[in-house]
Amino acid sequence: MQALSGMQRNRADQKRLIPLWALPLFVVYASLSSIYLLIPPLFGILFLLYVRAVAQKRLIDIVLIAAMLIVFEAEKGYLFASSLLCFVLLERFVVPLLKQYIDCEPCRLLIQIALAYVGYALLMLLLSQIFVFEMPSVDWRLAYYVLIEFALAALI
Repeated sequence: MQALSGMQRNRADQKRLIPLWALPLFVVYASLSSIYLLIPPLFGILFLLYVRAVAQKRLIDIVLIAAMLIVFEAEKGYLFASSLLCFVLLERFVVPLLKQYIDCEPCRLLIQIALAYVGYALLMLLLSQIFVFEMPSVDWRLAYYVLIEFALAALI
């Protein structure tokens, strides 16, 4: 019994399990954002988290964000893995240029959030032309979502 008394759960292992709660909560949140259109879908926040996870090389976070993006696409009826493709392209080619030329951190956050939405809309436009399907509509809520998510990102 004495050998077992020294065994304790490692706190570091428990911290790895905390992000797994994010996926079920995001499923509920995505469902609510589809019902109530004034609730932003957190697409820009997911892009910021993706950029951070890639910079820190955290595979579990990247996989979790990819699962959240698949939920986002399924909820909105978009092409499978198109948002992940958008994130990879933006993070690989555009974010390094932003980091090189823009020193203002809040300015960069706002641009990255807006870039996630605009980049995804442009990618969907390109894919709709290639695969001949209807382009999802882009309306005034896009600017509203960018501003709300910028305020949320500034708080994080």
